Amino acid sequence: MADYTYIEEKGFRFWAHASQAADGTWQASVAFELIANPDPTAVPSIRYILSQPFEDENAALGAALAEGYRRAQTGDIVL
Repeated sequence: MADYTYIEEKGFRFWAHASQAADGTWQASVAFELIANPDPTAVPSIRYILSQPFEDENAALGAALAEGYRRAQTGDIVL
């Protein structure tokens, strides 16, 4: 099972994602794209994967959200 959360922050859209691995742990990632994209047919985006496993879905999704907000606030996003 997987869970997503969509956020708009500082000119970016981002999706926090949590998914369960085969071993029962949870993995987290966050994907970004520009809100004001001049060419909607080719949207630049990037996905950052958090390297550590999490014990449950809430922890994974919370970590992905925190990473998304941190990157949006600091501009630490390379598209």
